[in-house]
Amino acid sequence: MFNVETYTSLITNEYADQPKFKAMVEATCQPYVDLMNEAAQFVQDFDIDFAIGVQLDKVGKWIGQSRVLTIAITGVFFSWDDPDPSTGWDVGLWKDVGQADNQTLILNDTEYRALLKSKILSNQWKGDLGSVYPIIDAFVITPTPITVTDNQDMTQTVTLPQAELTQNQIDVIINGYLRITPAGVKTIYVLA
Repeated sequence: MFNVETYTSLITNEYADQPKFKAMVEATCQPYVDLMNEAAQFVQDFDIDFAIGVQLDKVGKWIGQSRVLTIAITGVFFSWDDPDPSTGWDVGLWKDVGQADNQTLILNDTEYRALLKSKILSNQWKGDLGSVYPIIDAFVITPTPITVTDNQDMTQTVTLPQAELTQNQIDVIINGYLRITPAGVKTIYVLA
């Protein structure tokens, strides 16, 4: 924190006992001190660990990740080949023409901050399996780890401990917002 006394203490002995000179130095330096304090506050306001609300949105824009996510609606509409019994014959809802098959998810600051940190790590990721776990851990840490298995056929299986994750975390991972898939590889998600 900058203050004007830093500059008034530099007044030489010749003028140190002159109140008008000291007042002139204070009046001249105060605007610059205020600007330096404001600039220093910007650093903290837009730090990923301290930013909240609109400031965190600006950090997300700079990183390349929005707080508002589009999530596919699953387990509701009728499907022929879905092994899930809730969407099979005579159970699932028929999707009408023009009916949305996705929804909007808006993350709170805590979830968004975790997603941004994982996005930063994934932007630096080389695509190898060994270094994928710090990306996952930046987003969520669970007692039962999330595992990524290379199936050696251009697919990978991501096993999620469903009981230990929130629905928002599951939606973010399954819809691909947590970038843990190398180029050209298909990901199969399994809820355990």
